[in-house]
Amino acid sequence: MDSAPDLSVRAAADGALFRQLVAEGYDRCAEAYLRHSSGEEDLRLEPFRELMAELHAGAHVLDAGCGAGVPIAKAIVDDARQMRVTGVDISPRQIELAKQLVPSDRATFLCSDMTALDCEAESFDAICAFFSVFHLPRRDHAAFFARAASWLRPGGRFVFNLGAGFEDGDGECGLEMDFLGTTMVWSSYPRDDTVKLLSAAGLSLVKDELHTVRTGDEVDRAGLQFRFYHCRKTSDPVD
Repeated sequence: MDSAPDLSVRAAADGALFRQLVAEGYDRCAEAYLRHSSGEEDLRLEPFRELMAELHAGAHVLDAGCGAGVPIAKAIVDDARQMRVTGVDISPRQIELAKQLVPSDRATFLCSDMTALDCEAESFDAICAFFSVFHLPRRDHAAFFARAASWLRPGGRFVFNLGAGFEDGDGECGLEMDFLGTTMVWSSYPRDDTVKLLSAAGLSLVKDELHTVRTGDEVDRAGLQFRFYHCRKTSDPVD
């Protein structure tokens, strides 16, 4: 069995292994993670409310890294404005749960790697990707941002977060051997690099802000920070 440092090095070099660890990890901890996601201190909620406030009746939202569909996808279809959501997640078990927990004809759930998703151009009014972009190797972030921008209608919003704790640039893979009883990996660029990638994709940064975990639990320790990015599609990608 690999030690944590050895596995981290291998996952950083091998995108397929990185994705395998994410998919298998969330398959194993899906129910436990769902219990965690139902807590009051959910750092997604404030950025999500800001996004929802800008959406119009009948809007179509892509929930990239939707997990079990709670709380994000469920809130979208429960909204009185009759909005639609397409949720995508790399974990088959998470998608099974999402279909059970969000049974709506305005909700579609797909099991796929976010970077392999095939969507029509300008088919979404907004994209949210909470606690999911950092489950892609950071060298793939630029390509995902460009694809996300192509899926958005002009003026569409893109809100996501990365792990501020991984911004020191010391490595391409953060790894935890006991994340709710399984192995999990993360990868983020520093803020300035991320902003450059967003701009190159045709996404304008409206604002970014740090959110801090106040009460530690079995998933996140107190004091851990995540940086949330609020973007708008305003231009074509930069060649």
